[in-house]
Amino acid sequence: MHKPFSAEEVFGDALDQAVYYDYLLQKVGGDHTIVERLIEFEKGLYPNSTRIQWLKNAIIRWEKDNRSSPKID
Repeated sequence: MHKPFSAEEVFGDALDQAVYYDYLLQKVGGDHTIVERLIEFEKGLYPNSTRIQWLKNAIIRWEKDNRSSPKID
């Protein structure tokens, strides 16, 4: 009997990309346009990288840029 494939084996980077995309989407308040703009920005900086790396970089940049933002109540 063969054991079933794990999601990681079947979907690989696509699954990771979806997780990172959803995480970034949550950070920006659900705006897909902003997520795509952030990815395109990273793509412009690192054109030879991969989409998953652009997503990771976008998350890091977003968190860094928004860490020191003052909170308005």
